[in-house]
Amino acid sequence: MKQGIVIAVVLALGIAVGCATGPKGPTDEELVAAQAKAFSEALMGNNVDGVMATISDDFYHPEVGDKEALKDMIGQAMDAGYFDDGEVDLEGSESVVEGDTATVYPIVLSSGAGSVTLGLTLKKAEGGWLIVELDLEGV
Repeated sequence: MKQGIVIAVVLALGIAVGCATGPKGPTDEELVAAQAKAFSEALMGNNVDGVMATISDDFYHPEVGDKEALKDMIGQAMDAGYFDDGEVDLEGSESVVEGDTATVYPIVLSSGAGSVTLGLTLKKAEGGWLIVELDLEGV
């Protein structure tokens, strides 16, 4: 009889501990995909601050420069209307996470000015995943 009570208590504790862990948060792949979506929608919504919130302070591109230069370039493009009435197509995008680095490709952006395909590289930072590099095709 005692053995049955001990087994019942152990099982009850196991179930309680298992239930206490609760649901898991989003995966890194989901977080990366969400960041790519936030970047793209802010870009097409002419929201330069929203775009910059997704960019790491470590961002650098040989043809653009650093984060501040990117902000200036995006602001000028927005002022010129390049993203007006734009659309984002993330349907075929794939997020690949390898350690603290991730890529998202392809992201297709289109507007009256034409369409381009983006690839993003993100790094995991204390505040989440941030874009450190972008590759642009179709310009």
